[in-house]
Amino acid sequence: MGEPLSKEKLLELAIDIEGHPDNVVPSLVGGLCLTAKAASHRWRVVRCEWSPRVVAVVAIPAIRLTTSEARRAMPKAIPVADAVMNLGALTLLLQGLRTGSGDLISDGMHDRLHEPYRWGLIAGGQKVRQAAIEAGAWGCVISGAGPSLLALCSAEAAAAVRLAMVQAWHRAGVESRGEVLGLQQEGSRWEPLPDAPGQGAEY
Repeated sequence: MGEPLSKEKLLELAIDIEGHPDNVVPSLVGGLCLTAKAASHRWRVVRCEWSPRVVAVVAIPAIRLTTSEARRAMPKAIPVADAVMNLGALTLLLQGLRTGSGDLISDGMHDRLHEPYRWGLIAGGQKVRQAAIEAGAWGCVISGAGPSLLALCSAEAAAAVRLAMVQAWHRAGVESRGEVLGLQQEGSRWEPLPDAPGQGAEY
């Protein structure tokens, strides 16, 4: 169909279908995005800078943790002090990602809203986190609702961090795989099918 809808309208429809912006926004837009529902009731998406010095390492364990289980572990209310702390950490993290500052990233990768309640659901998770930091990661957190863990580090430390995370999980009796990830700056796009020009699109 080409592009009958603006990117903003596509985002709005996709968020409504999925129920939250966590996956569809980065898929459609690419890069690092902040998404919030504004006072105008519009979804606002802001692209943020990500320094090429910052590399993401993810360790994916062979254990199952559903999002519903992870959500049940969350309290119904949180202390104001924890919310304030998280907002402060977010500002440090965003500046660290923009500038490539490991010190800012390290201070920004601390959470009091969900991790204290979810670490107990991830067998060996805390040991994997510690192993990543000892191997040179600036920080290591639960990725989304878990059980995968995400570490941020320099490109030079990435291979050692990946190996340390996988080995730490192995010592805890959990098999896993580790991946060093690049940031996809370009979002989703469509192209005409090569064997049928104008007849359809490939997404």
